[in-house]
Amino acid sequence: SNINTEDDEKDERDKTYAINLQIAELAAKSSPRFRTPAKMALDLLRSQKCPDTVAYNSVLKALAKTSSSYNKKAAVLANNLLEEMEEIYFIQHEENKKWYERVDRDELEETEISRGAPQIKVKPNFRTYSTAMDAWARQNIPTGAQKAQDLLNDLIDLYDQTGDVALQPNVISYNTVINGWA
Repeated sequence: SNINTEDDEKDERDKTYAINLQIAELAAKSSPRFRTPAKMALDLLRSQKCPDTVAYNSVLKALAKTSSSYNKKAAVLANNLLEEMEEIYFIQHEENKKWYERVDRDELEETEISRGAPQIKVKPNFRTYSTAMDAWARQNIPTGAQKAQDLLNDLIDLYDQTGDVALQPNVISYNTVINGWA
């Protein structure tokens, strides 16, 4: 039974990896003139049983590349995906935290311990935020630039609150907002 579970998990990881590669290829083909690859990437994300950060970030990239003053919907979709990632991360983080609290209180059965802590598969990072900023910045309008600025401010606040280097804004984050204002 444990062998089947391990085989199932490996199969799921392999499927996720294969779909992530397809999404990345579609993201590379996306542009303001070719929106279909971005839609296909989003559909592939939705088809995954357990999408991960890589899948979400690749779809965000596809949406950002299609975003323009003619395609405002892409930035809204990117923003919605970012919010979805934040919600999923919060839930996964809480489940993980509760598992460790139960370990500390010696409340877990041997089978629960052998399965290990619940994994965190979706976690927004600076790349996630920067890509969503890019989708807004490509709108070439002041409201798009302001939304990109707001996301940068959110990212700065998150980094200051958590100290998590995965959330540390970098040159790309700042340049993306500058490009939006330019």
